[in-house]
Amino acid sequence: MRDITCRKSTEKEIAELRHLSLALRLMGEAERIPGTDAAARYLPSTQGRGVGGDWYDLIDLGAGRTGIIIGDVMGRGLEAAVVMGQLRSAARALALHGAQPRELMATLDTFTRGLPEQFVTCLYAEADPGQGEVTVCSAGHLPALQVTPGGAVEPLEVPTGVPLGVGGVSHQQVRLPLRAGTTLALYTDGLVETSHSDIDTRITALTATLREACSQTGGLETAADHVVQAMLPDATATDTADDVTLLLIGFPAPALDATRAGY
Repeated sequence: MRDITCRKSTEKEIAELRHLSLALRLMGEAERIPGTDAAARYLPSTQGRGVGGDWYDLIDLGAGRTGIIIGDVMGRGLEAAVVMGQLRSAARALALHGAQPRELMATLDTFTRGLPEQFVTCLYAEADPGQGEVTVCSAGHLPALQVTPGGAVEPLEVPTGVPLGVGGVSHQQVRLPLRAGTTLALYTDGLVETSHSDIDTRITALTATLREACSQTGGLETAADHVVQAMLPDATATDTADDVTLLLIGFPAPALDATRAGY
């Protein structure tokens, strides 16, 4: 009877933490940005305490620019979920205030250093399709991938940097070309990390999967489903070892204006 009572109490606590984690994410559900196409997938871990610190966000910066952020607070439980919520809110506020990617990362780094034993990876990109460029800064996060208009999949050449909270090391931002028709893919380690495979091998597999997914018709929603199912064929709503987050954001070529084209 004691074992059953203890188990039920633990299950109740885990369920409450999952609800809290979901609530923290829903309080800041990523907005839809005009002129972009996006699809996101989030699968919470169901092992251990079942609450992690993955987050992502899309931010309308005005003038056709879009802020894109993804992060991962390592660890489990209420503390990781709360830190995730704080960092997500802080990043959105900084982006809307006009902070450059490296400035945003420096501020989040200072904030994270004040937290006990926190290890956070993060990547922030400011996309400006009108200027044909994207400015990116990474704090130890896995490499973002881009699907070019021709269908090739390539990593964004961004210095990885150190995770947030380490301190003493500046994060670098780089400005890269962003062609119309490009799709960016951001993800957390739950999508590519397994106990039986090298992570570089898994990122190579993700690259091939993205190429196949984006070559099919059905748009980014269909592509996101394809990627998750291909990378995690055994994952179900009740069987995920780590939080899994995938964000696809596309920048379609503008429709041809017939009057300006002379028709």
